[in-house]
Amino acid sequence: TEETSDADFAKRSRHQNISYKGAIWLNGGYGVEGYENDTWVSEAGSQWSEKNNSSPFSNRAFHSLNFFDNKIFLFGGQQQNDIWSSENGTDWALETKDADFSSRVLPQIVEFNGQLWLIGGQDLNSVYKNDIWSSTDGINWELEVESAEFSARNRHQVFVYENLIWLIGGGDDVERKNDVWSSSDGISWTQKTGSAPFAARTTHQAFSFNGEMEVIA
Repeated sequence: TEETSDADFAKRSRHQNISYKGAIWLNGGYGVEGYENDTWVSEAGSQWSEKNNSSPFSNRAFHSLNFFDNKIFLFGGQQQNDIWSSENGTDWALETKDADFSSRVLPQIVEFNGQLWLIGGQDLNSVYKNDIWSSTDGINWELEVESAEFSARNRHQVFVYENLIWLIGGGDDVERKNDVWSSSDGISWTQKTGSAPFAARTTHQAFSFNGEMEVIA
C-alpha cells in the first residue's frame, strides 16, 4: 500500500533508514542538490518531520546505521571510516574519526551474539573486501578475518537467522553473485549454495521474517 507519493523530505537515493524508539528514522543520501546529512523521523511512514537539517557529520551516502547498546551508530559512507552515535536520533557525538577498519563504502554491519560485525565493502582504492571485523562497543574494532572463505564484494546482504549469520549475493567489477553463506561465529563460513534459484543480484534486501528468510529485488 502506498502511504504517500510525495514525502516531506527531498527525493534521494543511497540514504539509510532505521527503526528506533517506535519510529522510522532516515538520514543522508544523494538528492537533487547532492549529498545530504539531514535527519527525518516518521511514526507511521506517511508523514515525516525534519529533526536536523545539518548533522555534525559530513554529507554522505552509502553509510551504515545500526542500533546497538541503546544508541544509533553511524558508520562511514563516502569512503570514510568515522563513527558517530546518537541516543535520540537528533544529536550526534563523534566516537572516532578514524576507525580501526579501512575507509569503505557498502559494507554490511550486523549485531550477533552481543557484538557488531562488519563484513566486506569497497575501499578508497576501489578494492573489494572480504575482511571481517568485530566490536563489543561499536567504537573499538578487532580484525577477525583478513580474507574470508567467500569472495570479496560489496552490495551484499547480511542478517541473522536461526542463530547464524547469513550472507547473500553482492558483487564486484566482474559479476553479480547469488551465492549463500552462513557462519555460527562470524569467523568461519560455510557455503550453502554457489548458485541460489534466484538471479544473481546486488543492492537487494535480505532478512528474516516469520521464521523464514526473505530476499527482495
